Amino acid sequence: MADIFDHIQDYAPYDEREASDLEKLQAFMAKHEDDGEDMHENLFSRSNLKGHITSSAWVVNTTLDKALLLKHKTLGYWLMPGGHADGSADILEMAKREVAEETGIENVTVLGDGIFDLDVHGIPAAHKHGKDEPEHTHYDVRYLLVASEDEPIKIAEDESDDVKWIPFDEILPLHPGWVSGARMIEKTKKLRSA
Repeated sequence: MADIFDHIQDYAPYDEREASDLEKLQAFMAKHEDDGEDMHENLFSRSNLKGHITSSAWVVNTTLDKALLLKHKTLGYWLMPGGHADGSADILEMAKREVAEETGIENVTVLGDGIFDLDVHGIPAAHKHGKDEPEHTHYDVRYLLVASEDEPIKIAEDESDDVKWIPFDEILPLHPGWVSGARMIEKTKKLRSA
């Protein structure tokens, strides 16, 4: 797979909101490109308290009409698996690892040849892992993964209250105002009809 930096530079946004988020991500990357050895630390590590690149997985079933979501313990929202890169630029592998850790599903197939979606969003201040984290920004890079609904699900109880396959038409009522979720549903439906 091509370098993540190339994928981000070549990414074609789906709508104006995603185009704006892509510009924010590119500006964030440009700000740190002259950091030398510290570049990965500043881009991909939560030690950058202003913000960092994260990765998530939009996991869909084989018929492309349900997504595997988890009910986030802290935020209370239904979200997709994902997390921090911990200094690594191999964020596709990190997204797959997060799926395995947060849902128990290890057998996934990457659909497409690169980034599926981008979203830049704020994270509220919180007390996590024994320390205070200030409000910061996640520059989230998402990948489209396919898994079988027959795979057994395991809940990572320290992170989620529930994990389940949810039909597309039931997702937005569970998470009203999830703009990027609506966009990913739309993108997936277009793939299904192609």
